[in-house]
Amino acid sequence: MRLADMHIHTTFSPDGKSSMEEQCIKAIEIGIPIICFTDHVDFNSSEINVGRIINKASTNFDVSEYFYEVNRLRRIYNSIQILIGIEFSEPHLFPTEFEDYSSMPFDYILGSIHHCYGSVFPGAKNIEESKAIDEYYNLMLKSIQTCEFQAMAHIDFPRRYFDNWNVSDTIMDEILNAMIKKDIILEVNTSSIMNASDDVV
Repeated sequence: MRLADMHIHTTFSPDGKSSMEEQCIKAIEIGIPIICFTDHVDFNSSEINVGRIINKASTNFDVSEYFYEVNRLRRIYNSIQILIGIEFSEPHLFPTEFEDYSSMPFDYILGSIHHCYGSVFPGAKNIEESKAIDEYYNLMLKSIQTCEFQAMAHIDFPRRYFDNWNVSDTIMDEILNAMIKKDIILEVNTSSIMNASDDVV
């Protein structure tokens, strides 16, 4: 089994702190032979990151620049395998945009849910925990059922916000069965229980 990090954000994402090159150097340093850049693609106007984009002409990174930088780094750091992907938020809400990105030559597309009740999860109105969690997983199921992506990101995302993580067995069974039917990978993501590295995020 080869170790791979398939969920990496860089400065192409508003929340990224490290450049693609810094991530490559770190991967080599700690012995990870396969990495995949999955910078954010967000069309939800509730996403706080949209307001932090420098280029107001677009809420997302320049795709040509993104591919150019990956290909440049592949030539320099050929001791590791560098894959190129995206993390697409709420794909079921933006089917046209999702199809556009799906037609591009990405190696890997992560589907994700970040929003609940019209705002960044868990919502801006002090929604009770059980309601927010129920909404989150129903939106996740809808995305899995309606869109074609390779993996579902951070299935335990609510743990970042709540002390308890009580999920209905019924909805979780539906999610996992839908993923099996569509050959969608269950991401192993420890970010909800571990602190991110200080120097590479």
